[in-house]
Amino acid sequence: MKSISTVLLFSLVVSATCFAQTISITDGDVCYIGPDVVTLVGNDGGSPSRNIYTGMANNGSIPMRVIWVNSQWEIQLDTDANGSYETPTHGNTFASAPNPPTLGTGVWSDLTGGVCQTINEFQGTGTQTTLPIELVSFEAKQRGKEIILNWTTESEISNEKFEIELSYAGRGFQKIGEVTGAGTTTVSQNYSFLPDNPQNGTSYFRLKQVDFDGQFSYSEVVSLDFNGESGRVGAFYPNPSRSGFVNLKYFTPDEDRITVSVFNVAGRLVANYTLSVSGGSNNLSFDFSELSAGLHTVWITDKRNQTHRSLIIGQ
Repeated sequence: MKSISTVLLFSLVVSATCFAQTISITDGDVCYIGPDVVTLVGNDGGSPSRNIYTGMANNGSIPMRVIWVNSQWEIQLDTDANGSYETPTHGNTFASAPNPPTLGTGVWSDLTGGVCQTINEFQGTGTQTTLPIELVSFEAKQRGKEIILNWTTESEISNEKFEIELSYAGRGFQKIGEVTGAGTTTVSQNYSFLPDNPQNGTSYFRLKQVDFDGQFSYSEVVSLDFNGESGRVGAFYPNPSRSGFVNLKYFTPDEDRITVSVFNVAGRLVANYTLSVSGGSNNLSFDFSELSAGLHTVWITDKRNQTHRSLIIGQ
């Protein structure tokens, strides 16, 4: 089977200084396609502490993270885009910790029951550049009819400003505003921003941090499924699904017709359905047993919104 390369950009904290290192993953199956970017967002608080990295997998379609959990490093997907990272795909008990982790050590084993294959390469180029801020958190939340972005820095060096960027597809970002930075400080700083006219559906946000000399760097990408009805689209279950038969909870205020479009990891449309739904909560069932094994992105579109969910099909 054709191998797939995924490139990850890690920010590694070493003695309170931030660095960037390019990491290359090669996977022999259809679970990942790149390049992707993940950024250090914190650590697990343990002793010793292990870094946590987040980003977007498969051309910006699926939130992912690398984290120390269950006595091993795991690569996890947030298949329902709710911040829970409920689907681990690979694990590694040999990679070193804490800062920086030698993630190229040991074996990254499949955790999906045979859907994803063992990663056969996980190594870095070793190039490093100093980053001007230590970003410890960045999140997007719905507050009534608004979206609010909050982020916190632990320290800043010559930080002129943050430019806030938005995308509705996980790539092709556009600037929607900016917030003045704190210059140089070792005191923790809290920031917030309210995007104008938020649109229903999934929105992706990132920060562009700009120095006084014009140099800049990007934060991790965060996503939010914005809608007046919380929990409008649930998660597929079971997920992963070895049989291909899955269920989905779907809420709509009135009768509607929805389109369900399924794309494989290469972005090719492999299935398309049109369904009638009644007002209120709907329990939908799908037979995806004819699809090839691996990771799929499913777009659900009605007359108001478009939302995507991710699904791993077994074999």
